[in-house]
Amino acid sequence: MKKNLQLFESCLKHRESVLDPYYCHEEPMIISSAGIRKSTGVMKTAADVRDRLTAIRVALQDAPNADISRHLNEIAKSLANPNSNYIEFTSFFPVVDFTFSMYRNLENSEKIEFLDAAARRFIAERHSAYEFHGYTATTIQVRKDFERHKSRGSHGSTKIEVMLQAGGYRSAVGTSKLVKGTYVLPTSGAAYRETIEVLRRSDGLIFTWATDHQDKLPDLVLRNYAGDLCIGEFKHIKEGGGGQDKQLAELISLVQQSEENISYLAFLDGLYFNRLADVGIQRNGRPSKMQRQIDAIRHALKANARNFFVNTHGMQTLLNLKKSWLQ
Repeated sequence: MKKNLQLFESCLKHRESVLDPYYCHEEPMIISSAGIRKSTGVMKTAADVRDRLTAIRVALQDAPNADISRHLNEIAKSLANPNSNYIEFTSFFPVVDFTFSMYRNLENSEKIEFLDAAARRFIAERHSAYEFHGYTATTIQVRKDFERHKSRGSHGSTKIEVMLQAGGYRSAVGTSKLVKGTYVLPTSGAAYRETIEVLRRSDGLIFTWATDHQDKLPDLVLRNYAGDLCIGEFKHIKEGGGGQDKQLAELISLVQQSEENISYLAFLDGLYFNRLADVGIQRNGRPSKMQRQIDAIRHALKANARNFFVNTHGMQTLLNLKKSWLQ
């Protein structure tokens, strides 16, 4: 059995941790901690917006055609503050088929027009109920915590860099200095283009995968201790679904690439790998999406001996090798 396929089969037997410490980094709270009464910036923002909404409600009760533009302008100023996307009012935006990012991209006059409509709906459908049950800063922190999943990509980059450095690899000073035992983590289009152009000249790299995926940046460019060039992509997938299936398909298509003297590395961590492992080890004969994914990975590795599909165990195994990954 080819070494890359042997490593993949070993990965199937070395499961991912249920809780990966690289993805469990705590961030500072945006509300005050227990026992501290002092309001934070976002707490003040939320209170200011609530006060303005109450003022609008009273004004409209007194006169349905009252001019509320002054209050709307003050709300707009408050929503320019940090973390204002986590307060109760902005959390209501999706109810009216809007998002905070859409709001931020509006012209000032459009913002006021939107806030006029949104404030009236919020007052009618939420404000009194929230007052009755009690506005609390807790909801702001809960919303912030819930949104954490959207920022996990940076933790993946941190994980791979820690693993690289643990394996003795060092960051290349520049792409032209990609000598044995060094790596580049492209972080911008310019860095990506520079990296690829240098490697096209020095190593004959073609990398059609990038073109097929709208010039997507690779997550890793590495030259191992044997001097072999490796292009890597990594994904953190916890469960299946449309977007996640697309990400896995990208990894599979990467290891389907075949180039002389170039290795392509797909690194998948997260609990979805364990589900794949269960299917890969205990095949029950019934065709399934996950079985087709496993079969596609195995077929790609058989056809391309230089390519690798690994989880955390497999990545550590490769990075600890002080010789060619193919021996």
